[in-house]
Amino acid sequence: GPPQVVEQPVLVTPVDVTAAKLEAAAQCSLTFDCTEMDCLEKVLTHIDSASVSIDAILRTPSPKVLRDHLRLAIKRGVVVRLVLDASLNPKFYLQGAVIRVKQVNKFVAANFMIIDNETVVHGSDAQIYAASPDVIHVACEENEKQPYLDLFSRVWNEETTPYIAETFEEEVLTDSQLVMD
Repeated sequence: GPPQVVEQPVLVTPVDVTAAKLEAAAQCSLTFDCTEMDCLEKVLTHIDSASVSIDAILRTPSPKVLRDHLRLAIKRGVVVRLVLDASLNPKFYLQGAVIRVKQVNKFVAANFMIIDNETVVHGSDAQIYAASPDVIHVACEENEKQPYLDLFSRVWNEETTPYIAETFEEEVLTDSQLVMD
């Protein structure tokens, strides 16, 4: 077949983790309207602020810039664990991350990301079935973030899910191929 084009990581300026931590902390308990602002930028700040771990459940494709920031986090020693919905390309993510592909139950509403077990950046309320949120919320309070920590742990360890796979292959699709209608 035609030669595979491997996506080259974009050269991103080195992350200032300390500045990102300050900016991320300033967003605690805030909700952002993604129709009014670039919520992706907020999510990238939280990825850049990670120094220990990033746990995420992703149900929808994410832009290349998000993958680049995850790559940088992995390079600086952050442990990245991703649960990807089985509808996504299993090569969707990146070397150095531990990936499990699962049929994610519908009760997991939107994409969410747990930074250093301290902060949860999530889409719509966990009770709402929504794949692409119109808002994101930054949860730092124990009672707000605990349900997400429990949920990630449950989904990650759930062995009865129909399809579980771990991949260490770099994904080879371009962003244009990942765009969903």
